[in-house]
Amino acid sequence: IFFRSMAPPVSLHAECEPFWKGYRFRSSTKEEQYRKQLQPRMVYLCQLWCCCHLVLDGLVPLNSKVLTTEIWLSFLPHLALAFTTLLLVSAVPRLRRHIMLIISVAALLMNAAAAWQVHIHTRFYTQHAQENTLSLVVDHLAGNEDALVQLRTFVKDQISIWTMWKILCIRMIPEVLLLAFVGFNQCTLIAGVLMVVITSVVLIVSPHVPMQVSLTGLAAMAVLMCTALLVGRAWTHSRRHSFLLERFFEEALRVQVNAGRHADSILNHTLKNTMADAAGSIELFLERRQNRGESEVHLQHAAAALRRGMRSCRNRQAYLHLVAGNYVVSLQRLNLKEWVTDLTTGRDVQLEVPDQVVLLDERLCHLIFDNALSNAFKHGHPQNPEVRLSITLSQEDHETRTPDSVLLTATVTNVAHPARPTVTPEYITKVLEGRAPLGPTTSAISDRIGLQHSFLAGTTMGANLSLTQAGGKVVFEMQFRVELAATRSSPSPQGSVADDFAAAPFPSGLNICCLDDSEAARRLLYHNLVAHAQTDAVRTFGANEEEVAEFMDVVLTEGDIAILDQHLEYGGDTNLLGTDIVAKLLQGGFQGLICMRSGNTADDDVSKYRTAGAHCVFGKDIPMKQMIARMKEAYHTHCVERHSTASIRVEDIASSSCSPAMMCACGHSV
Repeated sequence: IFFRSMAPPVSLHAECEPFWKGYRFRSSTKEEQYRKQLQPRMVYLCQLWCCCHLVLDGLVPLNSKVLTTEIWLSFLPHLALAFTTLLLVSAVPRLRRHIMLIISVAALLMNAAAAWQVHIHTRFYTQHAQENTLSLVVDHLAGNEDALVQLRTFVKDQISIWTMWKILCIRMIPEVLLLAFVGFNQCTLIAGVLMVVITSVVLIVSPHVPMQVSLTGLAAMAVLMCTALLVGRAWTHSRRHSFLLERFFEEALRVQVNAGRHADSILNHTLKNTMADAAGSIELFLERRQNRGESEVHLQHAAAALRRGMRSCRNRQAYLHLVAGNYVVSLQRLNLKEWVTDLTTGRDVQLEVPDQVVLLDERLCHLIFDNALSNAFKHGHPQNPEVRLSITLSQEDHETRTPDSVLLTATVTNVAHPARPTVTPEYITKVLEGRAPLGPTTSAISDRIGLQHSFLAGTTMGANLSLTQAGGKVVFEMQFRVELAATRSSPSPQGSVADDFAAAPFPSGLNICCLDDSEAARRLLYHNLVAHAQTDAVRTFGANEEEVAEFMDVVLTEGDIAILDQHLEYGGDTNLLGTDIVAKLLQGGFQGLICMRSGNTADDDVSKYRTAGAHCVFGKDIPMKQMIARMKEAYHTHCVERHSTASIRVEDIASSSCSPAMMCACGHSV
């Protein structure tokens, strides 16, 4: 009962037409897909059948005792038909879509030629037997007409029976088997009926084939054809049922994959928001504490771990592309010291990193370094792993290297676990190939996927990775060439303005409106904006749907900066998108800065936010102080671009009686 309940609801009779229509699928789409799937096999079968006929009809005449022109000509239709069919099927691909019709017509014509061959061979061999093989017997019976008639009748019957069964077995059975393998459809059904009819007409009309022999041959032919049609019907049922099962399971798999992706996306979004709320609450608690003890340090480490988790969730889509093999490397400007410091926050790691800006793929580097550090702590010495991360940049003298191209060498070292075996190249090779044996304390579901993905990421970005052990030290090393990014002393006017804006203070008294459905996020935004954005005019909205409308009214009337979450969920069918609200704000004439702060910041998401009209995008994994600093730069840049004053020197702005914010006509002073 259990397996019966698990059986897929596939009914062949409900899906197919009656037998006189060849069991075609009622759906034209399914029928077209079925024919396309079956076509290559039918083409191969037709080619094999043609080749067999060419060989058979070319060699059989050589075995004949009498090689006359008439005998050779009787095989010519078979050879011509087989060669023409093979040529059409092999050389004209557009005709292959009609392969069923081609096979049916070819089998019908080949069977008609075989029936005509029975007539020719019976007449020829009867005459040849009387004139040559039995010439002495005929001469001996000369004058005895009754004996001669009896002899001629016997010879005619025996030769016609022999010719009938020889040609039936050698010529007609291959055609019948071909139709059986092709299966049951309208073409084969009509061809099978016509084969019996044509054979009957030829044998009955022929004066050289006795009626009794003709009827016996026709009966055998009819039985053979009925058997072929029944076998073809069984083949057709099996193929069409298998096709329906494949479609059913493909559709079920597609539904499951889509459902899994949707559930994964929901889980990913929920995890990011939950971790963002938890990290924000911890950060808010720590900022309100004056004296931090050991427990506060642990909380700070917990917040850092949550942010690393959010960052990994943010890079989920990139990891999917990496595993699928279609990841495209994207370089970003990264300050090595700042980036590594942020990566190792909450971890006891000794750092030796230069304060240098280079072009790196942040996602892949995060995956590699995070796995390297995690493995160093998990698999290193249980009490004192002494994890150390060092990065060096060296210039090599090669003619093919550009002046800004340097060799980056990153090394993560830790003290080895004394109770674990030494890391060897053979072991690393087995791990990367998925063949590493599991130890007695290793989980059965552990597949060392972190190390595999690290090496995969290194290969994708053109880096050389190695994991070795020398004595009591485990060394993870990565080497690859990077380009040095432009320094802050770049002569670009736009770069100078942006850098001086980064050093400028935040305009005071700005009206900042925040929209988020998370209470923890609203509290975190309010506290940090009041503390670091030099304004008390911070208002938060999003507790319910009514506050969304209030947010839009306040932003349009008095807002300078709008900060929105993308997904606003209030239960039931009330789910709003920040991009839709951004579009309404722009339609209402809002000219201030629009910021999206969301847990979903993949490339596609950022592109969607930019298209909607957002000026800057922040992930919820970005620390609040860093977000506010970037928002300040974006606000100044937005004001400059809006009023076409990008050529104003920052020194003029600083010496002017008006602040940059006032020059942006925002009505605020620095």
